[in-house]
Amino acid sequence: AVRSNSMPGRWAGIPMRRWRPAVVARVLPRFFAPLSAPVDATVAVRIGDESWTLARRDVNAWALLDGDADDCTVVLRVNAAAVPALLSRGLSRPEAEQLLVIDGDADLGSMLRSRLVDLLGR
Repeated sequence: AVRSNSMPGRWAGIPMRRWRPAVVARVLPRFFAPLSAPVDATVAVRIGDESWTLARRDVNAWALLDGDADDCTVVLRVNAAAVPALLSRGLSRPEAEQLLVIDGDADLGSMLRSRLVDLLGR
């Protein structure tokens, strides 16, 4: 069997290395929704060369916007090459934490990192 590096449908013809970060980013608003974060907090999510902004619109929801907003409360950076290892859940919690680089508000950043490691670490 031949394996394809592209996905059918909307992502057809786009290499896996390009759509994988986009899929990960689109999960984050729902995944972070239960966290206690201030309304109007913003999080820049940078996965390799791609970037998105999570904006806390109300106490129950985040919105996902394409690109970086100015002066984000937190910046979450992940090397694109690390995404497969993180998604495999083959990393220990400390290994996963090291791959999730946080800048900005330390309290909110730590909470976001911890939530991601709950999902991605073993």
